[in-house]
Amino acid sequence: MPHKRCLRKHYALVCRKARNAAREAAAAGVEPPSWARSATIHVQLASRPHVTLAVPALQVTHVPAPAPKKKGSRGPAESGRDTANQLLLCPSCEDPAATPCPYGSACPYVHADIRGAPEYQPHEKAAAVAGAYQRFPRGLRVRVAGIDAPMVPSEHLLVTRAPVGRPQEVDRIVACDHFTRRGRCERG
Repeated sequence: MPHKRCLRKHYALVCRKARNAAREAAAAGVEPPSWARSATIHVQLASRPHVTLAVPALQVTHVPAPAPKKKGSRGPAESGRDTANQLLLCPSCEDPAATPCPYGSACPYVHADIRGAPEYQPHEKAAAVAGAYQRFPRGLRVRVAGIDAPMVPSEHLLVTRAPVGRPQEVDRIVACDHFTRRGRCERG
């Protein structure tokens, strides 16, 4: 079974490194490095479970520690997603005017300033098969790079946030690697 990294540990490390780099840059009187300014973590909103935010790491103030692994646990069910590895935004951070979280660093949720963070609605294969997402209109056959089929009916393609170009350029569509390999694309 392939090793699955713990996103909580990874995101906590990314945020810590970005903050340290920004602190050192401020002390030197220069801009933080571009990697620190562009690093993001993906968090979900409890109030809108189908929305994922890409929050700049420099705007994150708390990432909870990973939950301890239960004795005898072998990880997530094969058919389900790893919900223990998901990061949820603290409800007190969803509204910038709200009072600070009373749990502080003991909070099991991410604390961050989400103003300006891009929102995504992830796509999942099971929901796509069930017809949950908007598709392109019928009538075109489209060449899609990254899959084995030579031409695909347009009504089989999901409308996503990816730019698709003008109608005469529809042969430039590329299959999302995350969606085709993992069955889920966080960016929608």
